Amino acid sequence: MAKRYHSYLQQIGTSEESIAQIDKLYDLKIRAERQNRTIFSEFVNPEIVYLSRKLWIDSAVFSVFGGYQGAEYQILAFNAFDIRENDYPLKLLKVSYPSKFATISHRDVLGSLMSLGLKRSAFGDIKVKNEYVYFFVLSDFSEYVSQHLSKIKNLGVKIKEVELSEYPSSGDDLKVCNLTVSSLRIDVILAGAFNLSRNKASSQILSGLVKHNYMLTKNNNIILNEGDMLSFRGKGRFYLTEISGKSKKGKIRLKGKITK
Repeated sequence: MAKRYHSYLQQIGTSEESIAQIDKLYDLKIRAERQNRTIFSEFVNPEIVYLSRKLWIDSAVFSVFGGYQGAEYQILAFNAFDIRENDYPLKLLKVSYPSKFATISHRDVLGSLMSLGLKRSAFGDIKVKNEYVYFFVLSDFSEYVSQHLSKIKNLGVKIKEVELSEYPSSGDDLKVCNLTVSSLRIDVILAGAFNLSRNKASSQILSGLVKHNYMLTKNNNIILNEGDMLSFRGKGRFYLTEISGKSKKGKIRLKGKITK
């Protein structure tokens, strides 16, 4: 039964690894329905969140949350009647470190967390902000991480659990971007958002440097819709927030947000 959606996933270019992850989530969904109880997944990556929404968003008993609105890594809840955000099995940990001696990157944090012997699925979004690091962790591992994460990048750290509301807003990392384009094709919008020629944008897509809604694509013919996201390796992300209509010359006006 689980394979009935495989043809759709394969048609849109989903990798076998991602399809296998979706299969595991489908098994959780069926178990939750049969046992008539809420079952939570571990954290899943943005591509799996996106595909899960495509498959199950119409279900009244499917919900996702990653600690804050707009989270990328999220936990899926099945058979989630009357589920509240504080019901999700996650915690927010805040780490302080001596920032005057060195800077810490997202990669440094993730590497230190992986060295604890846990999988990536144990952790949600990670943000380095000023002299602090914030990250979400599954509740079952919160105490373990707090006790064993003593260093990041050879810097001694202090760690404590804080309220979810303390996670820094992502809005500060984005700037408003207004575009006027000839079409909604992916190569046209990529060119406009990142100040490239259309030929250059097309070649970047064909080279496997661009993701559409978190999925790698080499298709220049994709038509974007409101709510879509483009991720350009090494350059940033563009979020298409609004298709505003057409100019007097017939060009399409777009509103979006782009990483600074």
